[in-house]
Formats: sequence, C-alpha cells, structure tokens
Amino acid sequence: MNCAHMFFPGGKMDFRKIIAFGKSSFVISLPKSWLETHKLKRGDVVFLEQESDKLVLMPKEKEEQKEEKKAFINTDGKDAKMVRREIISAFLNYNDYLVIEGKNMHRFSDDIKRIIHNLMAFEIIEQSGTRIVAKDFLKVGDIIIKDYFRRADIIVRSMIKDLIDEQFTSYGNIAERKDSVNRVYLLILKLLKAVLSNISLMKKIDLKGEEIITYYRACIALQKTASFIQFIASNIADTSLKYRQNLREMLKELNAYYINVMKAFYAQDIEKAYSFSHIRDEAVEKISSSLSRGAKQEILLVEQVINAYFELHEILHRIYS
Repeated sequence: MNCAHMFFPGGKMDFRKIIAFGKSSFVISLPKSWLETHKLKRGDVVFLEQESDKLVLMPKEKEEQKEEKKAFINTDGKDAKMVRREIISAFLNYNDYLVIEGKNMHRFSDDIKRIIHNLMAFEIIEQSGTRIVAKDFLKVGDIIIKDYFRRADIIVRSMIKDLIDEQFTSYGNIAERKDSVNRVYLLILKLLKAVLSNISLMKKIDLKGEEIITYYRACIALQKTASFIQFIASNIADTSLKYRQNLREMLKELNAYYINVMKAFYAQDIEKAYSFSHIRDEAVEKISSSLSRGAKQEILLVEQVINAYFELHEILHRIYS
C-alpha cells in the first residue's frame, strides 16, 4: 500500500502513522472528528476501496430513519423569478417537502407548477389558492448518472438534427426539449451536492469522485449547448432564406463535431480528444469570418454556434485533463 487517502470534514488532509498489529497486519487511527461527523462507533463497519495507489475510506451507510426536511417559501412581495430561484434551491438541497405559501400565489401559480414539473421526481401533492405543497420522491441510490447523461445527449442530438432539416418548422418543440436537458442538469447537480455531504453515497451510485465531477461538467456543456440551439430555433424563422441555408451548413459541421466529441467522451479516448481539439479553432475561425456580414439578429445566431463549439470543447478537456 503506497498511501492512504481519507475524506475529512472541510476537505482537510490528515496524516497518520502505520502501526504494526500482530505479525501480518497493520492499523492506522481514525480522527475523532471524522467518526463523530459520520456517527461511527466501535464495531461499526466502513468501506475500504483501492483506486490505483490510493485507499479510500468511506463510512458504511446505516439503515436509520431519516428526519424529513421541509423548505418553506413565502411568495408575498416577490416576483416569479425570485420564487423560481428559491424553488430550485430547495430542490437541490434535498428537501423532502416544499411548502409554498402567499396571498399573491394566484399571480404566478401556473409558473410555480411549471417549475415544479420541470424538476425530476418533484411532484405537487397539495394545492389551494394560497398554498402549494410538493414532495421529493427521488432516491439517490436509484440514480444512474450515465443513463441520465445519455438521455440528455440523445435530446441535444435530436435538437441539432432537426434544425438542420429544411422541412422542420416545429421550433416550439425545441424549447420543450431544452427544458428536458435542463432537468437532467439539475438532477446531476443535486446528486453532486448530496455526495459531497455524504461520501458513502458514492458506493450506491457506482462512480468515483472524479467521475462525478467529469459528468457534471459535461452535463453543463450539454445544458448550455441545448440553450444555444434553442435560441437559434426561436429566432431562425425571422431570418432570410439564404441566411438559413448558411446557418444550416454551420450546424451540419457542428453536428459532426458534436458526434465525434461524444464518441471520444464515452470511450474516454484521450488520443481522439486531442485530435478533435484543433477542429474547434478551425471552425470558430471560419464562422467568425462571416460575422461581419448579415443583420444584427443573424450575427447573434452565428455567435450561438460559436458558443456551442467552446462548450463542447470542455467535454474534450475533461477527457485529457
């Protein structure tokens, strides 16, 4: 064993001496603060997992009755944007119940219901003119990050593919798919926060810490790419026919780049990631040369394509960094 790494509150690194125990065993002591944080005592079981030259120590999750958490939001004196932020914050912080109350609820109750609907496994269980109660039915152990990420990937692919199609005109449907990608993004962010507060959850989701960060950053890239595509879809109908043809050609090249990036990501192919990196710079340089031509609105759409290239490059960066 080359070294032993343990997770301590606050992310601090501690050093312990290895002590001989009998003829064939060795032991190290555990910090009292770590034991207290994870409510461990003599006789409890912990996980030991070897990762290359590291030894990761995690507390075994105990089967205990978890106290239900409730978040309360009062809508009085607030606008819909502020209420939305508070709802998403309550979702990300693993509240079992969300209670929203206010005399002005009637002003944006439809917005609140739409926000809750777009949060994975969050459902309204009670509603009146001044009160909405939502429950979180999510179980961390049931989440398979890779499956949800692939779902977001498939949606983004379909968004780009449809915009390339000259016959496609259902641009409102693109916005709905963008919302679906955002749901996956918030779910993975929520899971990341849960794992950081309870490291033993890593055992359940079958991912190492670095992999969680990788998928989280890649999911940000997908979420932002979906937003760029949705912006294009919302405005492409107002452009000239010739410009739309040029834009579709740009999207075809972006689509090819996207597919190659995702292939490299799933295979964790470092060589492919390096080989695709230069394509972004070449594509951005080519697209940028057209920015001086066209109306202001058309230039904005081209900029979204450039933004997508930069976000997708972050996925490549996660492979070889």
